[in-house]
Amino acid sequence: MATDYARTARELVDRLGGAGNVKSVTHCMTRLRFVLNDESGVDDKAVEAVPGVMGTIRQGGQYQVIIGNEVQAAYRAVLGLGGISGDEAPAAPKQRLTVKRAFNNVLDAIAGSMAPILPAIIGCGMIQLLLIIVRMLGVPETDSTYMFLATLGDAGFYFIPLMLAYTASKKFECSTVLSMVVVAVLLHPNFAAQLGAEEPQSFLGLPVISATYSSSVIPALLVTWVLSYVERGVDRITPGWTKTVFKPMLVLLIMMPLAIVALAPLGAIVGDGLSVAIGWLNERASWLTMLLVAGLMPFIVMTGMHYAFLPSTLGNLATLGFDNLFLPAMLCSNLAQGTASLAVAIRSKNRQLKSVAGASAATAMVAGITEPALYGVTLRLRRPLIAACVSSAVAGLFIGLMHVVSYSFAVPGLVSIVQFVDPAGSMNFVWALVGGAISIVCTFVLTLVLGWDDPTEGEYDETSEDVDAHGLNAAAPTGDRIVVTSPVAGAVVDLSEVPDKTFSSGMLGHGFAVEPSEGRVVAPFDGVVETVFPTLHALGLRSDSGVSLLVHVGLETVSLEGRPFTAHVQSGEAVKAGQLLLEFDIDAIRAAGCKTVTPVIVCNEDEVGPVAVVDGQIVIGG
Repeated sequence: MATDYARTARELVDRLGGAGNVKSVTHCMTRLRFVLNDESGVDDKAVEAVPGVMGTIRQGGQYQVIIGNEVQAAYRAVLGLGGISGDEAPAAPKQRLTVKRAFNNVLDAIAGSMAPILPAIIGCGMIQLLLIIVRMLGVPETDSTYMFLATLGDAGFYFIPLMLAYTASKKFECSTVLSMVVVAVLLHPNFAAQLGAEEPQSFLGLPVISATYSSSVIPALLVTWVLSYVERGVDRITPGWTKTVFKPMLVLLIMMPLAIVALAPLGAIVGDGLSVAIGWLNERASWLTMLLVAGLMPFIVMTGMHYAFLPSTLGNLATLGFDNLFLPAMLCSNLAQGTASLAVAIRSKNRQLKSVAGASAATAMVAGITEPALYGVTLRLRRPLIAACVSSAVAGLFIGLMHVVSYSFAVPGLVSIVQFVDPAGSMNFVWALVGGAISIVCTFVLTLVLGWDDPTEGEYDETSEDVDAHGLNAAAPTGDRIVVTSPVAGAVVDLSEVPDKTFSSGMLGHGFAVEPSEGRVVAPFDGVVETVFPTLHALGLRSDSGVSLLVHVGLETVSLEGRPFTAHVQSGEAVKAGQLLLEFDIDAIRAAGCKTVTPVIVCNEDEVGPVAVVDGQIVIGG
């Protein structure tokens, strides 16, 4: 259950002696840092009992309240009470906005909002596949059980805007409930009926364009993004005592015309434009489009660009009833990646590589999950990756010429290939099977023909490949495991030995700490920089495989206000394993009286699986 930080702030300040006892408050990556007039009357146990509070520390003249990853939300809620002065950490150096950075920011917003709802979309897509099989067995669509299941399968797609309002609000750091209310208006039956009326509709004299927003993606993202700015603006102009009553009302009144007159129609136009553009390409050169997307799919996945296809894919399924590009291309690529790994598993003489490749082949071919095959086998061995890309392109050429489409959203693989069954009974499913067979046969033969440099026994393991000059290697799924090595060179220290209970107690998550031998933080995996703290002493990273990692350079280094640090990335930027993220001056940190021991913590163990530290590496699962 999400924490109500408005309530947390009220109870917290009350147990700290009220606003009159608080001189100022600031925050670091995990804690609220209060400067109190009098600490003696504060009951630590009472403070720690407040919902959302993980612990307390009295240190350096500050009363520190440990919140965790949601500390910014708690900080804003405390300031929202009024009567308390904030001492926000200094802003990070501004970086010039380039086309690349703007593109990365847009891609990160889509990925960060879409990724959490994928289980719902995939689950409902599989329900729809089940219904296709049920219809093939002769069950009529008028059967009551069938109709209930059909509603379940459709619900995840119909209410995508509402789910995106929830996830995007987390990404853009704004009110979740207000975002959901505004987006809910777009789905409300009365709103849909009003737009369906024959006469033109208007709001305060402004025309409201008729559009259908169910199953849409971009309108909800645009609405939530703008709401994040509107909410902050309203928060600045409303007095503290009025925020509870008038702030939500003002945000909704401002957002209503913006949403229905401008943002939602603009999002619909952009979404429709993407679908039209893809449809135009497919009509004129479907074979070429499919060939390129299928052949380049591994690199599209590696860069995170596959998220950019989701709005148009879901839009096509909602409006046309099928997707004619992304899902068919993924079928070719997924089977090619799995087959390349299968060929390696059969021919390799390295026992560990055979084991990894065999498991990766099954995962890719059966379930359509290619990351283990891509990162654990083909990318490492290189030539199998070339074989998979070429063969996938050949299969894509055939599928494009035959105009194969997918009638449901599911990750394409052998278990879900019925998504290509046409309810009208065309040859679409047969051509999908032929295209899949082309991908499998071509990849298997070409992988064996091109070959690979088979590693000797004991050479192929998690610490032997992709190692840079600092002894670091990329985190990559290996079977059902994910291995994360240190982003900082130095001696690995057990987290329990860190002289700060925020980290040593494991309340923020599990991992290890490093006593750095040089002042560099590099990316331990391919992924995205979720957060660069303004004082540059901490980074939040998220891997392509879903691992959220906190790298906190030193202890109490927030007080140094960024002086010993130089950031080489910004929040939202995509990074590759081994890329330099941050530099820091070890001597300057020690001279300032701070410790340099650097905790490295997995923050979402509940999502990715149990965390263990083995031989100086974080091992997740397995």
